[in-house]
Amino acid sequence: MSEIKKYNFVVVDDNPDLAIIIEHLLRVNHLDGTLHYFENPIKALNFLKVSPCDMLITDIEMPEMSGLELIGKLENPPYTVIMTAFDQKYAVEAYSYLDKNLLDFLPKSAIISQFPRIKDRFLNRFQTDFLLVNRNDITDEYIKIKLDDIKYFQQVKHITYVITEESHPKELYINRSLLELQSFLSQNSCFQIRKCTLIMMKHIIGYRNYTVNLGKGYDGNDILLDVPFRQRRAFLQLYKKQ
Repeated sequence: MSEIKKYNFVVVDDNPDLAIIIEHLLRVNHLDGTLHYFENPIKALNFLKVSPCDMLITDIEMPEMSGLELIGKLENPPYTVIMTAFDQKYAVEAYSYLDKNLLDFLPKSAIISQFPRIKDRFLNRFQTDFLLVNRNDITDEYIKIKLDDIKYFQQVKHITYVITEESHPKELYINRSLLELQSFLSQNSCFQIRKCTLIMMKHIIGYRNYTVNLGKGYDGNDILLDVPFRQRRAFLQLYKKQ
């Protein structure tokens, strides 16, 4: 089974001590992943054009290119935190980049005290396309899973397991109920076939003998789930709309 990737972070600043501080902040806030550090914004730009990045943290004042120019040159910028020693000087210009995934704009001196806010904003932004889940064998580790990769959810008491093609049914979980998930997921994208089972409609490759086929699971076999009699009519109505 291939490992689900963790976050990728990029820090751009001419002070390497800042990268050490941010690496520590990421670790203590359980934002596990790989940190790439660049002193030169041009090298950072070349990296960002070809490599994945979930959050960019950059100084605004750099010799070759400003932090704002850096994100302005990216077609699809990652979520970005801009830091400066002169917050009032650049505030208006910085917030004009909100449509470029600007996550926060703050003085360098506030990075430690404000990092919990940055974390919350970062995680909340991911909720539209990703679900943040725990890996069952590692305490406090969050992993981002694309919603499109999730085949179904299985609730057991207060825990809901998240099943993908590459994950064991008891490997990934969240502390949310199926009711909470349905309010979060887009309308008609899912269907609750049982009290404890919520399936993602896009993964259905067949329906036969009151059984849905969600395609391959982690063991290479098809995921087959029965639809109870009381749910069949409502399920078929939604299934025919897909």
